[in-house]
Amino acid sequence: MVDFLKYTANIVYLVVLILLILHSIRTISRHPQFALLVYRSSFFIFLLLGIIITALTIYALLTGIFINIIFLDITTTAITAAVILPGGWTSARRINIPRAIWLRRSYRRYKGVSVRRFLGVSICAGFLCVIYTAALFHIFSGHINPEFLEELRRSGLEQPGTELIQVASVVAAPFTEEIIFRFVLISVLLSRFKRITSFNTALVVVLSSLLWTLLHTGMTLPFGVKEAQIFGTGLVLGWLMLRYGLEASIIAHIVLNLNVSLGILLF
Repeated sequence: MVDFLKYTANIVYLVVLILLILHSIRTISRHPQFALLVYRSSFFIFLLLGIIITALTIYALLTGIFINIIFLDITTTAITAAVILPGGWTSARRINIPRAIWLRRSYRRYKGVSVRRFLGVSICAGFLCVIYTAALFHIFSGHINPEFLEELRRSGLEQPGTELIQVASVVAAPFTEEIIFRFVLISVLLSRFKRITSFNTALVVVLSSLLWTLLHTGMTLPFGVKEAQIFGTGLVLGWLMLRYGLEASIIAHIVLNLNVSLGILLF
């Protein structure tokens, strides 16, 4: 059952990515100047990702470490996020999703909210996800699936120096996943509705969270704990992105991942 869900999720995810890439290519062909603006505006996001990937590559070459599947996943996901970003930004602009902070003339206020409050809400949302995750795994005694551990071992997770890759994934994953699952996917789906209502907004957030959840299936036991954690977190991050913008969901995601990587949450 779990394997079937994983394979189905991967197929659906691949189809969704292909459609988003085609949508972005069409956007770039129709509005090349706008696409250029998007990439210029997103310079710092891609600069950070580029630094992470370059540092990992240099470290791997100097130490002779095999570049494992985790590194390849970070790289391919980052490239995919970069490709589909113009299409998502076009849709976000059409339905008035908050613009990125660095695109606004005033850095002191963001969508009528002070930057201090913006950061406060983002960090608090991240810790809310931390508490929710800790409660779930404590109540239901969640632990890592031995089969998933074996997959990580086969991918080279236990090689010397892979701690660097894990740390990088804590920073890189929030950027790439929030761009793909929250910003682009939600924006593109919402832009397909003639009239945006609370119902179809909630529906789109649920669908994006559901796809994100299916891709994390089978990581822990008992079945359903990790899935419930990811789905609930996806709902919070989806709301945060719609209310405060892409950066807010990225910050909250980083807060969650940092707590996990530092061992505050053991699963």
